[in-house]
Amino acid sequence: AVHGAADFAQAILTTDKAQKTALRKLAVDGAEVTLLGVAKGAGMIHPRMATTLAFVFTDANVAPALLKSALGFAADESFNVATVDGETSTNDMVLVMASGATGAALVEGSQQAAAFQQALAEVLRELAEQIVADGEGANHVAEVLVSGTHNDGDARAIAQRVATSLLVKTAMHGKDANWGRILSAAGMAGVVFDPDVVSIAIDDVTIVREGLGLGAAAEAQAQKIMAGPRYSIRVQVGEGKGKASYLTCDIGHRYIDVNAGYRS
Repeated sequence: AVHGAADFAQAILTTDKAQKTALRKLAVDGAEVTLLGVAKGAGMIHPRMATTLAFVFTDANVAPALLKSALGFAADESFNVATVDGETSTNDMVLVMASGATGAALVEGSQQAAAFQQALAEVLRELAEQIVADGEGANHVAEVLVSGTHNDGDARAIAQRVATSLLVKTAMHGKDANWGRILSAAGMAGVVFDPDVVSIAIDDVTIVREGLGLGAAAEAQAQKIMAGPRYSIRVQVGEGKGKASYLTCDIGHRYIDVNAGYRS
């Protein structure tokens, strides 16, 4: 444990139910480098970060330009693909602070710099996952995985639309494998695809193949998976190489309770 981390993680919480921390270590020129991430967030969570606060502390010796580049990559793979309620606010921040205490400098383009960037991405991704899991009133987390588009941007647009659909999120709350809501949300993303070739699965249970639902038995299997705390919603819309993922959670009665009476 890092001294003081738990106290800091507790001090910044608001409507959160739990502390959010992530830790990674890696070797740089024989020295052990540590990355500690601490965050808060539970509601008003969406890209542009909304009411997220995230801090990463590292003893790596890394130049500001390289640190900024690594942060941009890490944020795009974490906070920029995570949503609780689609809402944003005026308050948000992610900071990475490097003390350089380990001495050996990370060189841009080196394998060690790439390893540091990956470790930072893992820390931010873990924090983002904890935030989504702690979504106000949330009981279930889903990773929306979209594939088969012409490019990654199209896949992300579909994944975000599915992840932010209130009808999908309330179906998640009801443990309802309502694939019509998923397909409808995908169709509203502004990306052209043929619904007759779409496949949809909950984890490894396929409920739609080539645009047709596979029936009550498949949906019953999927519903058992949806009763768990975490699963994937897989949407394949074609044979293209584009792919993307998005983190989301269910929306239920507790979310309304928290936000309807927030100021009182």
